[in-house]
Amino acid sequence: IINRALVDKVTEAAILRKIGHIALTEGQIETALENFSKAVEICRTTEDKEILSIVLLSLAKAEAKKGNLESAQKNTEEAISLVEKIRSRVQNTDLRDSFSVNLKNFYGFYVELLMERHKTEPNKGFA
Repeated sequence: IINRALVDKVTEAAILRKIGHIALTEGQIETALENFSKAVEICRTTEDKEILSIVLLSLAKAEAKKGNLESAQKNTEEAISLVEKIRSRVQNTDLRDSFSVNLKNFYGFYVELLMERHKTEPNKGFA
């Protein structure tokens, strides 16, 4: 249990994300979903869109493992949108390039997700 009085909201969200990641690695999808969902709720109350994007991607990966591909797609699209907005505001080209590298992870998962959706719903235009 996290002592919420001792940590700020962004740190709390980061801890919940890490707990969720461990649970997902151990195959405890429901526990992972709970922790990622709580982290998303917390992140939505803060101004830290970068952390929110990372947590949304984690939530999407857990949703995909559970078979909730539509929800996973929605969360991935929101995460990508947030990172793209952040990247577009960065003036320093080196920093912008680092965001671009990070985006490869987001888009890579997104492509995998769309391919999976195409397998289950071939007539829906996910290819």
